[in-house]
Amino acid sequence: MKTLVTGFEPFGGSDRNPSAELITRIEGEAVTAVLPVEFEALRKLVLDLLAEHRPTHVVCLGLSGRASGLTLERVAVNLIDARIPDNAGDQPVDRPVIPGGPAARFSTLPVKTMLRAVQATGVPGELSLSAGSYVCNALFYHVLHVAAAFPQNTRPRCGFIHVPSEDILDLDSQERGLRASLSHLEVTETHFADGALG
Repeated sequence: MKTLVTGFEPFGGSDRNPSAELITRIEGEAVTAVLPVEFEALRKLVLDLLAEHRPTHVVCLGLSGRASGLTLERVAVNLIDARIPDNAGDQPVDRPVIPGGPAARFSTLPVKTMLRAVQATGVPGELSLSAGSYVCNALFYHVLHVAAAFPQNTRPRCGFIHVPSEDILDLDSQERGLRASLSHLEVTETHFADGALG
């Protein structure tokens, strides 16, 4: 197993992003990268990262101002509708992430099993049906789109986890939950109706 874990640099006027802080804590245990919060830059970066490292699993992290715990995303939508400019000053509205691509792509990670693992540590977590329409969603969609072009036997399983701000959930707790989720990437997913966890 070879896992690529990405986080994002600070954005929106902040000088910290917990997703980047988490990356520094797991360096050496996975292939890691802190990405720019820029729509256009992500296009080439995703291609380069997957081509260079050929991971079996990709877990992207990003900050959500609405998250109260680790939020495992199930769906990436082919839509950019930026409420604020990205770090390059770009603010696309009502544009596709990939012109002509499917309206949505689904996480290929065992998100329910990963959620159970997070919650078992005492860290709050939940499933989400939308990664939004900002850079986090664009990255999630790009990763799934690029991965889908790989041959089936080398196609990485990919997903996205939103993390809360550090004043909502301390970084040690976020790290504990993240490590628990990463330890279950190879599990064959068990499906429960309507998101129920048993």
